[in-house]
Amino acid sequence: MVNVAEEVEHPRKTIPPAIVYTLIVATGLYVLVAISVLLAVPIDELSGSDEPLTLVFVNAPQAVQTGFAAVAVVVTVNGVLIQMIMASRVIYGMAQRGRFPSPFAMLSPRTQTPTIATAFVAASIMGLSLFLHIERLAGWTSQIVLAVFVCVNLSLIAIKRKTRQRATTTVCTSLYHYSAF
Repeated sequence: MVNVAEEVEHPRKTIPPAIVYTLIVATGLYVLVAISVLLAVPIDELSGSDEPLTLVFVNAPQAVQTGFAAVAVVVTVNGVLIQMIMASRVIYGMAQRGRFPSPFAMLSPRTQTPTIATAFVAASIMGLSLFLHIERLAGWTSQIVLAVFVCVNLSLIAIKRKTRQRATTTVCTSLYHYSAF
């Protein structure tokens, strides 16, 4: 969200509720999945399994398996697109500040998006996905995302300590940045 917040109208007003709504929807989805799993497979089988969702998938009718697979594909593609947006915005921001080659800071005149940075990220993802084993690629992706979140939160803590300004929003941020750790 941080990487695209500058493109939102009235971000101080719209981003905090968006975060809250996202957390509510995500929590609701997790609760619904948990309830569905508990209704589909006996608790004794679930407690003895290392892969409880696989039990639900295997025991389900073909139509449910097809739907589950379709949802998995959509979620996977969505996750990849989100990572591409995040990475291209980080590269764009670094290029604007002189920490990455300047062509990556150029925006498309038509879409006002960093197309060179996006193309670079897409090519990198394609190359890595073609030449790395899926488990290694997933591990690297998780580590990179975690490192970015840690760096962002450490930066926010440093900025907050350096400026010592009172918050201008109604969202309490005192402990928020430490929650990532």
